Parts: sequence; structure tokens; C-alpha cells
Amino acid sequence: ILDDVLPRLLPAPHAALVKGKARLLQTLAKIQRTNSMPNKAGLDEIREILTLALQMDPENAETKALLTNLTKMKQLMQMYPQPPPPEGAEGADADVLIVGAGASGVGMAMMLTRTFGVDPNRVMLVEKGNEVGDSFRKWPDEMRPAFSLHCEHPSGKEYASYLAAIVESSKFQVLKRTTVVAIEDIRQKSNVPLFEVKLEPREGLANVVRARYIVWAAGEFQHPKKDEKDTGIAGSQHCTHNSEVRSWSELPGDDYVVIGGFESGVDACVNLARAGKKVRVLASTPCWAVQTSDPSSELAPYTASRLRKVMDSQFKDGHKPVLMSPLKVVKVEKVQGEDEEDIVHGMFKVTAVHGKDLPVARGPLRDDDYDADSPESAPTVEDDSEGKTLVVYTGNPPILATEDSSGASVLPHFIYSILLTRTTTTTLRQ
Repeated sequence: ILDDVLPRLLPAPHAALVKGKARLLQTLAKIQRTNSMPNKAGLDEIREILTLALQMDPENAETKALLTNLTKMKQLMQMYPQPPPPEGAEGADADVLIVGAGASGVGMAMMLTRTFGVDPNRVMLVEKGNEVGDSFRKWPDEMRPAFSLHCEHPSGKEYASYLAAIVESSKFQVLKRTTVVAIEDIRQKSNVPLFEVKLEPREGLANVVRARYIVWAAGEFQHPKKDEKDTGIAGSQHCTHNSEVRSWSELPGDDYVVIGGFESGVDACVNLARAGKKVRVLASTPCWAVQTSDPSSELAPYTASRLRKVMDSQFKDGHKPVLMSPLKVVKVEKVQGEDEEDIVHGMFKVTAVHGKDLPVARGPLRDDDYDADSPESAPTVEDDSEGKTLVVYTGNPPILATEDSSGASVLPHFIYSILLTRTTTTTLRQ
């Protein structure tokens, strides 16, 4: 077999070398024609092609020489001065100002500097919290992001330390304990963005910086919204937002209702069950059953795996949770008297309305056969008539984990960054 295959493999290193040389010549010709530095991503692609050629033919002197010259070229790029700002943006203190120094903000800074070659000294991050990754440091102790470092699933504090290490090694400038209170578009030319940003540090006087672009990467987890106008739930101020929980196991009582599903709701459900508490989840979508090819619309594998364990009939460390959907919670009340049968003073009454049953999303390569104890076959509301009211009681404040009130519900799947370029004055308080 090898005798038959080997002759066909021999041209592969040569083909990769020719392709790498062609891309490099195109890049050099463009530099000469435009008198501008090449795109870093393009040089990385050429390096990958030549590296592949060298792996297939380790003794090829020409490939080695090209890789050496490519390395020198990238080193020269770092020494090459950044192009001056365009006319109308000469007074900018930074090319890009990033609001938020969490996963989104730090990731954006890395992409701008490492992929697109923006000078790190021209990128500024503004962080309202005390440290980089401040919102991760406020996560409940049991909460784990779906990322991998030296451990499979680090805690929020461990992940925040990882982000801080990236900032330090990348030499990004971060203004900590500082709030962005206003942004004003002061451009002089319609095609040259320039913004004036008012900053309010926790200590010291307010100041103003100018930036050509603003990236909003502040997230929402650290700003829980519990007002009715934000949640759409009357009495939602009686709830405990999941960002206010330091540890699920330390919560008093043994009976909880979780409002909302997906990552935050299911994480709360799993950790409450592991802590030996009875849990009922009221969700608008049966997220535990959604299986599509879009990872942003279903539970992360790590979250789904943990849910299956507490839903299993063999789960002995606590009570098997009850998952109910499709339900829209409309009201949370604190019972003030014993005017309702078997209801004790001080309990919380949660009212929900049954929504319309929709087909559960199924993507390709999915098995429709489910185990009877799997979350996918968890019970929904007994009376599933659309518009039917369901009332449940709990002795503890319901846990609010809805997508509308916290960006953490989609944190493992999405990074939000909004580029502000419209002519507008925007006031940003909380």
C-alpha cells in the first residue's frame, strides 16, 4: 500500500511550497505598490502553508529560508511606526476605547492588536470594577464557564485571573474603577469617526478622552435588573438575581423556584439540587430539550451533562428537579397572611401562564431516542392548555435567571461588541 501511495505524496510538499511562495510574492508586490504594511493575518496564513510544507519535507532548505525571512519580516513590522490618524481625528487619545475588561473586552483588545496589528498603546480599556474580569469574580462559587484552561472548568475567580494575566502580558492599558457616563460624537467629517468620552473614576476628578472608535463590551451580569419594567414580571423585586448569590449551598431553606432556563437557570437548578434542595424550573423554552446545529440556541455540553446527572433516577445526593415549560412568569407575590389554604405567612407565590407548545428544535446528527430519565423527557405543565394559569409556592425568594435580566444566560456562547459610529450623544448610566 505504501509503495502505491508514496509516489502521490511526493508532490504535496512542493505544491505547498509553491503556494506559500506565490502568496508571499503577492504580499511583497502589494507592499511595494501601496507603501503600506501587510495584514498580520495574511502573513500568518503564509506561515501556516510553509510550515506544512516543512513538516512534509523537513530537509527542504528553501522552505526553511522562507520561514526564517518571514519571521524577520514580522519582527520588522512591529518596529514599523503606526500610520498617522486620518485628517479630522488627529486629537484622538486612543484609536479604540473598549468599555469593559471582561472576556469580551480583553478578547476584542487581543484581536485588534494581534490579528489586525493595532498598536496596543492606542487601545484603551475602561473597567468599572476593581479588577479585570470583575463580573467573573462575582459568580457563585459553584458556577463554571464552559472554557478550558489548566483545569477543565475553572471557577469564575480562576477565569478572571486568567484574563488579568492576558492583560498584563499584552501590556494593555486598563482604567479600573472607572465608569463611562457619556459619549458624544464630535466628528468633523462624516467618514472619520471621533468620539468624546466622559469618564468618572471612583477616586479623583472626572475627565474626558477622545477615541476614534468605541466598543461596548460591558456585559450585563454585574447589573441585575429586577424592576418590573425590565423583567416584565410584576413583583420581580422579591426575587434573588443569580448574580447576587455567592454560593448555592449556603442559601437558607430547602425549596426553590428558578425563573428562567438556559445556562444561568440550569446552572442554578443543578447546583441547588446538588446542595440537597428541591428545585422547580419555570422556563419559557424547554432549553433542556433543544438540540440544534447552532450552539448558541442550546445548552453547552458541560451544562447539559450536569443536568442529566441530577435528573437521573440514580441521583442520590438530593431531590430530582422538576422542569416545566413553556411558561411565562407574570407575577411574584409575597404572601402577607394565611388567607389561602395551606399557605404559610412569608411564602412567595409565583404565577405563570402556559405558552404555545412549539415543536422542539432538532438539528442534524441527533438521536430522537431518549432515555426516560433524561432531561429531554422531563415533565411539562400538567394542564398544557395555552393561556392556562399555573401557581406555585415557595418558602424562599425565587431565583431570577432570565435572559432579559442577565447577559450571563448566553455568556458561554456569545461575545457582544457593538461598534458605535452613528451621529449621536449617548448617556450610559448603569
